[in-house]
This record gives sequence, structure tokens and C-alpha cells, in this order.
Amino acid sequence: MLFSFELRVHSSPINSIFSEKGINASKILNFQGLSDELNIIDTVGSSYEYIDNDTNAELKYTKIFTDPVNVNKEISDLPCNDIQSCIDWMKEKKEVLNEFGFSNISDEIFDYLLLQYQDKTNIEKLQQNFESVNYGIKVDVNGNKMSVNIKGEEHNTTIVVLPGLGISSPVLFYKSLTEILSNDYKVVTIEPFGYGVSDLTDEERTAENMVFEIHECLQKLGIDQFYLMAHSIGGIYSIIYDNTFENEVLGFIGLDNTPSNYDDYSDDSIPEVIYTFAKIFNKYHLWGLFPENQRKEIMDIEHEQQYQNYSEEELEDLLNINSYRFSNPNLIDESSRSGDNVASTKGLYFHCPLLMFTSEQTQSFFREWNTLHENMINDNPNKKIIDKSKVIPLEGTTHGFIHTQKKDIIYDEINRWIN
Repeated sequence: MLFSFELRVHSSPINSIFSEKGINASKILNFQGLSDELNIIDTVGSSYEYIDNDTNAELKYTKIFTDPVNVNKEISDLPCNDIQSCIDWMKEKKEVLNEFGFSNISDEIFDYLLLQYQDKTNIEKLQQNFESVNYGIKVDVNGNKMSVNIKGEEHNTTIVVLPGLGISSPVLFYKSLTEILSNDYKVVTIEPFGYGVSDLTDEERTAENMVFEIHECLQKLGIDQFYLMAHSIGGIYSIIYDNTFENEVLGFIGLDNTPSNYDDYSDDSIPEVIYTFAKIFNKYHLWGLFPENQRKEIMDIEHEQQYQNYSEEELEDLLNINSYRFSNPNLIDESSRSGDNVASTKGLYFHCPLLMFTSEQTQSFFREWNTLHENMINDNPNKKIIDKSKVIPLEGTTHGFIHTQKKDIIYDEINRWIN
């Protein structure tokens, strides 16, 4: 299980399930191997935001459930055989769930979810609503369909966008930046398997597998040279891509990207009950069965809207995606492997120039953040790459929404750097 934290400065978590006050923050942080200095693993997909309302500081967090499972196989390690016995089991484990921030789920809510599930038309509707989302094209990759959105097709220079871990809809989430970039560039936003409206896959969510899938997708689109722009853990996949398929990546653009020289990751265990809770909710699509207002609160869509300015149609699409695919097995597997994926970049360096934007928020809680990004440049053996690369710290930005909070600055800097 991955807890995706936000140390909020009036900003919204990505994919939040519950925002809970009163939880022992240091206890929760330890589950992601974070030190007392808050060595930020959002880096590997968590995000952080810190609220300081003058005198009262508050730490909030969000959760993305993670545990490796095979997409097309029945989950065999559940302590229950059907929805009724699973609901009963979760009721019995409420105290453990409450300790991890699930105090909003009462016996009455469990009973409500059970009643909603028993009406099979509700699950059918969730699936139909998900399948109605259509905002791009589908590319065949290893027998599955990968969702891609392309803007600015008339331009010759291409920027490929890779998301941070657990972004429900990369196409919608990065739209504010991709739209302005499409004035000058062909911008291709890829939704890896398990993201957005892409299919699920049986393949393990190792960095290697994900990179080969992205490469096949780009090959099918006829894209073989491009700038690679990535948010958070997308930076890890980017450096592996560049080292696997040399001469394709013309340059790397990082949006508070996880640095490849980050080596302070540790993977502490999460109680099995939390994994099991996530598996049950995923298996029976229970996230989508909450009343709509509570569903929006759980997924924090309205808070995210403060920064994203989604249209009504986009909000509906986002809710439909989350309602059917929240905590799906691919994201579960990818999250569980995030430590290994980060570690796999040790000793690697880019073979192209780098332009990396870092957030003030992450730097304020991890004082080596900017230094690690600078070292990604300075440790490169190619002096020409060093001379053409730079790190740009952006004031007033958070990890999750750096792309929209300073989109005009990012756009101008990318134009100057590429041209």
C-alpha cells in the first residue's frame, strides 16, 4: 500500500481517498520510510503539502492502495468468499482501519455499500460510465489498448508526457500545461496501463516493462525522436527509457521529478489488513458505490478543481474513471514496486540535456532536493550535456500542481531551452 501524502499549502491531493485530522503523522510517515526530515518519497509517487494557518500547522495525507495482484486472476488470499462475508470482515477490522485514517467508514456505510452492490445494475452503470469516457485515441500495445491524447499535431517538434504515480487521468490532469505547449509543439500525453482509460495488463509493473510498453506505443504512432516531459516518478521511467533507447530522447523536462540519484528509500511493511481492505474494495468496485457527494469528497475532486479548472464534462469523466478504476491492480502493483524501480536507476545518467523544475514545497521539506537535481546534471560525464542543462526552482509551488501553478513560466522556459 502506498500512502500518497500532501503537505498542503492550500492545495489538493492527487487521488485522495480520505483526508484525516488527528492521525499521528510521524507514525504514518514511517510506513514510507521517511526520516524525521521528511525525506520525500513522492518522489516515488506520494505528494506532500503542508498547511500552516498562522499558528496551527496541519499534516494531511492521501492514500493510494497498493499490493501486487494479477489482473485477470481471482484474488485467492482474501479472508472472505463473497461480498457479504467481506463486508462482515471489514466491520470486524474497523478499529485497525480507523487507525489508518478510515474513520469515515461506519457499519452503516458498509451496509449501504452492500445494498448498492446487490443491485447489479449499479456495477453495470459504473462500467458503462467508465467506457463512455473518450478523450483520445487507443494504441494497440502487446494486445491491450493504451490511451493517448495528441495536441498540436501540425507541429514538427514533439513533447511526450509521462505522469506521476497514481494520477487518475493524466490526459485531464496535465491539460492546462499541454494545451499551451501545443501552440508550438506536438504534445503526446500517454496513459500507461491502469491509468486513465487505458486497459489493464497482466504484465508486472516493473520500470522495464513500463518503458518497453511506452516505447512500443510511440513506435506505433511513428514517434522516434522527442522531448520527454515527466512528473514525479515519471522521471525514473524517463531515465530508464533514455538508457534503453538511446538517440530517441532529445531532452528531458522534469516536473518536480524523482531524482535518479535518490537512495534513501526504504520499504517498511504495512499491516496485511490494509492490503486486504484495498483488495476487497477493488474487487467489488465499492469506491463507486458511495453516494455521489461522499464519493467526490473521498476522491477530493472538488479540492483538485481549485487548481485544474476542469469543465463540467471533464469533472464527470474524472469521477467516472475514479468510480470504476480507483486502486486498480496495475496501480497497486506499480506502487508496491516503486522502491525497486527507483533503485534500478542507481548509476544511470541521461544522454541528453535536462531542464528540471523543482517545487518550493518539496525543497522546504527535503533540503537536499534541489541539490540532487543539480547533481543529476553535474555528475554527467558529458560536459556538453552539463552546459545545456539546468534546474529551475519555482517559488510558490507544490509537488502535485507545479505544472498548473507556474504553467506560463514553465512554458516560456521550455521555449527558450528548446529553441
